[in-house]
Amino acid sequence: MGHMSVQRDELVDNYIKSQRLAIALARDNLEKGMRRSLNQMDTNAHLSRRRDFETLLERNINLIASLKERIQDFENDNVAVANENEELRQFSLDGYQIAKNV
Repeated sequence: MGHMSVQRDELVDNYIKSQRLAIALARDNLEKGMRRSLNQMDTNAHLSRRRDFETLLERNINLIASLKERIQDFENDNVAVANENEELRQFSLDGYQIAKNV
């Protein structure tokens, strides 16, 4: 009877140890899963921010290209107006010379 009591006590101790190990393993697995999930969430957030910034960058590049086109149009208009002004100045000088001769 004493020997069976010792075996039972040892079995109960081993059972308690196994439960503690199972709980520790479950806790470790939970922490590992949480870390993995947080890393994945951080990676997804980083990729999302990167896509947003790439979209903004593309929009800004398109705006810059549009502005360059408008600037080119203004420069062409300025050249045309300068040529027209030169022609008008020449006509004015010719008219002045004609009036002076008359």
